[in-house]
Amino acid sequence: MKKSTLFQVFLLLLLTLPASKIQAQESIDSGLRKLIEAQSGNMIENALSQIIVNIPESNRDAFKAEVKNMFDAMYTDVIAVYKEHCTEADLKKLLAFYETPAGKRILGKTSEIMMESQAIGQQMGVNKLYPLMQKYMVEQPVENED
Repeated sequence: MKKSTLFQVFLLLLLTLPASKIQAQESIDSGLRKLIEAQSGNMIENALSQIIVNIPESNRDAFKAEVKNMFDAMYTDVIAVYKEHCTEADLKKLLAFYETPAGKRILGKTSEIMMESQAIGQQMGVNKLYPLMQKYMVEQPVENED
């Protein structure tokens, strides 16, 4: 009788451990999804609002649904990247940080920071990198060492 009870307890533990692991993974996945969505902020909506004017009114709902599916798939892929490069403990700490007042403030500014950073990068490319490329695309004459 004791062996049977011990076996049942062992079996119960064996079955509940994977379930708790799955719940922890789902919690991390949903937390990362919220984080990624928050980081993108209004950028997606802003881009979509500029694009959607080119779509006939009768097709807009279908277009939005397909775009949503595309972003759902992208978020799943990005979550996989986070999980590939970060430990579960680090991801939990990251998600916990974004629940703090400082984390929430940073998260609220992330899309602005990204957009301004991209603008700086684009300006550097146009104003500095392109002229530098032009300079070095021309063959330089080789000097003789006579």
